[in-house]
Amino acid sequence: MREILSLRREKAHLCGYKEYPDYALRESMAENGENAMKFVNELLDKIKAPFFREMETLRSLKARLTGQENARLNPWDVAYYANLRAEEHFRLDQEELRRHFPLPRVLDGLFSLAERLYGIRVKEVPARQSLSGIPAGESAGAVEVWHPDVRFFTIDDGNGNRLGSFYLDLFSRSNKRAGAWMNTLDTGSPSTPETPGKPRLGMVSRGRRHGDTVPPGSQDFIP
Repeated sequence: MREILSLRREKAHLCGYKEYPDYALRESMAENGENAMKFVNELLDKIKAPFFREMETLRSLKARLTGQENARLNPWDVAYYANLRAEEHFRLDQEELRRHFPLPRVLDGLFSLAERLYGIRVKEVPARQSLSGIPAGESAGAVEVWHPDVRFFTIDDGNGNRLGSFYLDLFSRSNKRAGAWMNTLDTGSPSTPETPGKPRLGMVSRGRRHGDTVPPGSQDFIP
């Protein structure tokens, strides 16, 4: 970790920046590390009091349910007692709520919202699992994917001009790394009077869940 931090600082200095956060944030809204820390501290001042009130509410709930007057609320308790409080006060069960939001409905809502907000259009393109070595059927699409669960989408500006594409690999598998992530596979660029634009290509994926076993010799399905 010390070596990483040292190399980052050296990189920032070579690029003409005082510290690495200034280099890393140069193209963001924050612009530099000082502005980023100012934002974080201002946000912290605003949420600190309501946060501790909420934590005390959950701690009191734990004390009542466990019969321990001075029960301590541990970090791993928060999600559990927050869900119990939602059930008790609002009759809201997260697991019951989940069945009202199946994946197709969520994706349709997400893409419709993106269209309304940004004027873009997201469209799924049929794919075939040829990267796995399994022969594709005659009706399969031209896009190659590495697993039957993987889907491919294109994004255009509403006028047919291609802005980018992305693979969607949402289901956990034992031979994927843990967690969820988004990768840029090919960085795009906007069009100019001199040069045409280049569409962007990315991937959104969810890895294996903690506790899943990984078969010997397996590796992540990353294109």
